[in-house]
Amino acid sequence: MVIENPRQKAQSLIDTAVVSLFELWMKYWGEGGRGGEMELDAFIRGVPLLDDFDEVILGWALEELITQ
Repeated sequence: MVIENPRQKAQSLIDTAVVSLFELWMKYWGEGGRGGEMELDAFIRGVPLLDDFDEVILGWALEELITQ
């Protein structure tokens, strides 16, 4: 499964309490993400703090969380 828009998907899953920000951040960080929890939260909300690499890592983390 490929997540088309990781920011939007992450925001939706967090807003509907499917996953917590902390849970997502831990998975993202474990996959090699370079941002802290607050940076990831801001990035998901639309603040461009992280780069394309981190967006790919976010997509991987979401894929793993969704398929668990």
